[in-house]
Amino acid sequence: MRLIDEVHLPYPFHGSWRLHFELKDRGHYINSKRAQRLMGHSVLYPKPLNSHPEKGHKIYTHLLRGLEIDRNDQVRANNTRDFPMANCFMCLVTIMDRHLRRVLSWRLSNTIDSSLCVEALQESLEHHGAPN
Repeated sequence: MRLIDEVHLPYPFHGSWRLHFELKDRGHYINSKRAQRLMGHSVLYPKPLNSHPEKGHKIYTHLLRGLEIDRNDQVRANNTRDFPMANCFMCLVTIMDRHLRRVLSWRLSNTIDSSLCVEALQESLEHHGAPN
């Protein structure tokens, strides 16, 4: 993985096929499908349905299903993403208004812990008030 990062991060627009040949030139043979998996690329065909709950497992329904979001500050959403950088990963946390589709607050850090999410939420509440 370190070698893949070393080869892939300077040229993120190169695909798994190019990465496969670059690693082969450096003496590390992996096929292009393995390079795709290690890079995090997934296939676009339907995958097997393996998300069926076991007997006895509690089922949590989608709480917003059927809710018409028709005004600002009705529903807020949290989104968390990790981005690979040259020497580490950066974590981006955003709080968004679902009706406006606008970012209300965000935080960026090289560590992920609950304080990152709490700070972004507190900022959105201070500047935009509590949702209705």
